[in-house]
Amino acid sequence: MNKLKIFLRTLQLSLQMKSNFSKFFLLLSLPAAFLPIIVSIKMQNLTDALVAVSENKVNISYCISILLQLSLFFLFQVVYGVIHQYVREEDCILGAEYILKNVIRSKCEVEYGFIENKDKYLERIARIEKFAKERIIESVATVMDLFSVFITLVGSVLLLSKVNLLIIIIVLLVSFSSAYICYKQNNESFFWDLQWGEDGALANYFYRTCTEEDFIYDLRHYRLYPFLKSKWKCLTDEHEKFKRKMLLKNFTSNSIADIVRGICYVLVIIVTVKKIYLSPYLGVGLFTLVYALTSQLQNAAMTLLNGIALFIKYIPYMEEYFYVQDLDKEKQEMDSTLMDNGDIKFENVSFTYPEAEHEALHNISISINDGEKIAIVGENGSGKSTFIALICGMLRPNTGSIYVGGCNVTRESKRVRNSISVVFQNFAHYADTLRNNIKVSDSEKDCSDREIIKLMKKIHMDEFLNTESGLDVKLGSYSESGNDLSGGQWQKIAIVRAGYRDRGRIMIFDEPTSALDPIAETQLYSDFSRLTENKTTLLISHRLGITSLVDRILVFKNGEIVEDGTHDELVKKNGIYKEMYYAQAKWYK
Repeated sequence: MNKLKIFLRTLQLSLQMKSNFSKFFLLLSLPAAFLPIIVSIKMQNLTDALVAVSENKVNISYCISILLQLSLFFLFQVVYGVIHQYVREEDCILGAEYILKNVIRSKCEVEYGFIENKDKYLERIARIEKFAKERIIESVATVMDLFSVFITLVGSVLLLSKVNLLIIIIVLLVSFSSAYICYKQNNESFFWDLQWGEDGALANYFYRTCTEEDFIYDLRHYRLYPFLKSKWKCLTDEHEKFKRKMLLKNFTSNSIADIVRGICYVLVIIVTVKKIYLSPYLGVGLFTLVYALTSQLQNAAMTLLNGIALFIKYIPYMEEYFYVQDLDKEKQEMDSTLMDNGDIKFENVSFTYPEAEHEALHNISISINDGEKIAIVGENGSGKSTFIALICGMLRPNTGSIYVGGCNVTRESKRVRNSISVVFQNFAHYADTLRNNIKVSDSEKDCSDREIIKLMKKIHMDEFLNTESGLDVKLGSYSESGNDLSGGQWQKIAIVRAGYRDRGRIMIFDEPTSALDPIAETQLYSDFSRLTENKTTLLISHRLGITSLVDRILVFKNGEIVEDGTHDELVKKNGIYKEMYYAQAKWYK
């Protein structure tokens, strides 16, 4: 993406981020850019008028008239400056919200392969959240301010050119040198940001490990604070050392730039005084005009050059943001009706994760009939969860086709998902009421509290109702009572949530008992048929006791289905399943 295109997109982004008031103020800023020039001219007029009054050439009322005009322009400048500061802060607030909203939208809509970190998507998102957000907002604000600054600069140049071109040359040379110093400083900071990205993330990890409650028992028991603190301090000390070095370097270069600017003013004064001495008719007010315009020209030139340099510096951040926004979105077809049946068919399906060297699934062909109960077992990393993600349309196969209820999952993912209820291995905890934690799985379903309670009792998960608040009880550590739940309790709610979404034809449970205690696990097994009814059901589990509840068992290994059959059939085969089953069974004898 070339710089001009980025510049134009940044302008467009700025307008999208602004409020209506901010847009109106933007229009006002263009004529307001002439204010410094008008004030300078009025100051020249006032100075000349005062000299004329002292020589009895004009009446004092003339001076008062100019002074009143100048006062009004000064007052307008002050008011404009206050409003401009408010607008800038409002733009920062709205801009941060706008960018984070688009980050959320991107993660919700982007093709799922990117969520698995295709093309380093997750790292890009992290950089946008940590570094780029502020840079993007600053770039947007800078671009919009450049127009008014440019008007002030051109006006100052035109007026000063009538006095002496040497003044313009002196001021611009000093401005260029100061802007170059600023650019060098910003450039060094940018490269340090990139370098500090990984080290800073690691330092933040060690800090969070020391402060998060999840690890407090382990840390206190093994007295790990000194060890982790030393790791954190080693990284932060290096960062602080660099910052101090940069501070000294910047202080030195800025001091030199200030001295050069002082010399610039001396030279301008000499040139102006000489001009007035040789041409007295120009009046003393010329000195006031030149002095004011010199300051304005220098500030305008510095702001313009620094703004351009800042924008160029932040182009990589803008490119990162625009890249994320331009990624292909997951196609959402219009037809979202539910499927009539829950059969599943894989035809020569293979899948490889982005950046991975080996296939997660290789040439899978399998048919699952409507209403069948299937257990999926295998070692960690054998492809079980990938198999589920492909069925749900989260991932797209590299080769082959997947059909659910006769629908091609790749082309009709929305319809397929509407017909599937899932308890994922990493199920969500929602800081909300118990009712909303359950109903969130099917927001379109109109269900009474009595029906929700009936569902919970049906599968013996009504323990959460033993409070005065009932379904209105607030859950999560952010609730007023700090009513956070155990992992097992949250998993029970996730199971109820899946049961609530009962209009679909397929239910999937990915390690549904991983956080449950043995009694709760046994209870779930006994409630299994009531929960799943006649729906097609897939269960992933490392605990093979659940296999007695299903019609078939699929055994995964190295991305392939190596065994397929009932419990008795697979035990007779003397294969992997039998080895896994008896390895667990011996601990219960």
